[in-house]
Amino acid sequence: LVYPNACFDSFIDNFSKELKCLVKNYLTDQSDGDPKVLKVVKSLRKHCGICIDLPKNMINVYTYYRHSRNCLAHHNPNDLQLKKDFSLIDREDFLKLVPSWQDALKECGVYKLDDAIAFSALVKRLADTISQQLYYHINWAEIAFEEDLEWREMIRKLKAKPDKEVTLRGFVKSKYGERIPEMQ
Repeated sequence: LVYPNACFDSFIDNFSKELKCLVKNYLTDQSDGDPKVLKVVKSLRKHCGICIDLPKNMINVYTYYRHSRNCLAHHNPNDLQLKKDFSLIDREDFLKLVPSWQDALKECGVYKLDDAIAFSALVKRLADTISQQLYYHINWAEIAFEEDLEWREMIRKLKAKPDKEVTLRGFVKSKYGERIPEMQ
């Protein structure tokens, strides 16, 4: 549970930095208590009017596994919090996301390989959901490239290229895996 959580935290940190470049008026709120992913989602809604819809059950499972990871990593079991988190999960609904790993979330505080795989699948799904829902709110014509070192370097190189549009499209495709819409 430690590794998928660390990877997701790293993704959210990098994603938050990218948002400053990709979305006008994005600010990171530093509210206490919320996991990083919820801070990003709340900041997008508050500062940019962008609503990212993450299924409640996925957030409940994420919260349970995140708290489980904290308890395991710090040798500080908090059975009451874990039981509360576990009780909020619709296990059957979540297992539809990971149908091959039916031993996940079988019992509160008991972890098997299926849990590690389920948690990995969950954080990948959350990252994918956030990215896909955000994509339609990006205006590629208003990128704040000064916020990102890669973008600044790309813009500097772009000035010397005769095929600027092709070069820019290739950069966005390699960096984000997306194509700039024709109108932008």
